[in-house]
Amino acid sequence: MGNAIQYSLIQSDIHRYVQEKENERKQQDKKEQQTLESTFNRVEEVITEQQQMNKWVEYCNSW
Repeated sequence: MGNAIQYSLIQSDIHRYVQEKENERKQQDKKEQQTLESTFNRVEEVITEQQQMNKWVEYCNSW
Protein backbone atom coordinates (compact mmCIF):
# COMPACT_ATOMS: atom_id res chain seq x y z
CA MET A 1 0.00 0.00 0.00
CA GLY A 2 2.82 2.41 0.85
CA ASN A 3 4.46 1.84 -2.52
CA ALA A 4 1.20 2.66 -4.29
CA ILE A 5 0.94 5.95 -2.39
CA GLN A 6 4.59 6.80 -3.16
CA TYR A 7 4.05 5.94 -6.82
CA SER A 8 0.96 8.13 -6.92
CA LEU A 9 2.83 11.04 -5.32
CA ILE A 10 5.75 10.67 -7.72
CA GLN A 11 3.38 10.48 -10.67
CA SER A 12 1.63 13.64 -9.42
CA ASP A 13 4.99 15.44 -9.05
CA ILE A 14 6.02 14.41 -12.57
CA HIS A 15 2.71 15.59 -13.98
CA ARG A 16 3.03 18.96 -12.20
CA TYR A 17 6.63 19.35 -13.42
CA VAL A 18 5.64 18.57 -17.02
CA GLN A 19 2.76 21.06 -16.81
CA GLU A 20 5.09 23.77 -15.47
CA LYS A 21 7.58 23.15 -18.28
CA GLU A 22 4.82 23.22 -20.89
CA ASN A 23 3.53 26.51 -19.48
CA GLU A 24 7.04 27.98 -19.53
CA ARG A 25 7.48 26.88 -23.14
CA LYS A 26 4.11 28.37 -24.12
CA GLN A 27 5.02 31.67 -22.49
CA GLN A 28 8.40 31.68 -24.24
CA ASP A 29 6.70 30.88 -27.55
CA LYS A 30 4.27 33.74 -26.98
CA LYS A 31 7.14 36.17 -26.26
CA GLU A 32 8.99 35.02 -29.37
CA GLN A 33 5.82 35.39 -31.46
CA GLN A 34 5.31 38.94 -30.15
CA THR A 35 8.94 39.78 -30.95
CA LEU A 36 8.59 38.38 -34.46
CA GLU A 37 5.36 40.30 -35.04
CA SER A 38 6.93 43.49 -33.75
CA THR A 39 9.99 43.02 -35.97
CA PHE A 40 7.83 42.24 -38.98
CA ASN A 41 5.71 45.34 -38.38
CA ARG A 42 8.82 47.50 -38.15
CA VAL A 43 10.20 46.01 -41.36
CA GLU A 44 6.92 46.83 -43.10
CA GLU A 45 7.16 50.41 -41.80
CA VAL A 46 10.73 50.78 -43.06
CA ILE A 47 9.77 49.39 -46.48
CA THR A 48 6.87 51.84 -46.71
CA GLU A 49 9.11 54.73 -45.67
CA GLN A 50 11.70 53.70 -48.26
CA GLN A 51 9.07 53.48 -50.97
CA GLN A 52 7.83 56.97 -50.10
CA MET A 53 11.37 58.33 -50.20
CA ASN A 54 11.91 56.67 -53.58
CA LYS A 55 8.78 58.40 -54.92
CA TRP A 56 10.09 61.74 -53.68
CA VAL A 57 13.45 61.10 -55.30
CA GLU A 58 11.73 60.24 -58.58
CA TYR A 59 9.59 63.36 -58.30
CA CYS A 60 12.60 65.58 -57.57
CA ASN A 61 14.59 64.00 -60.39
CA SER A 62 11.78 64.64 -62.84
CA TRP A 63 12.23 68.41 -62.45
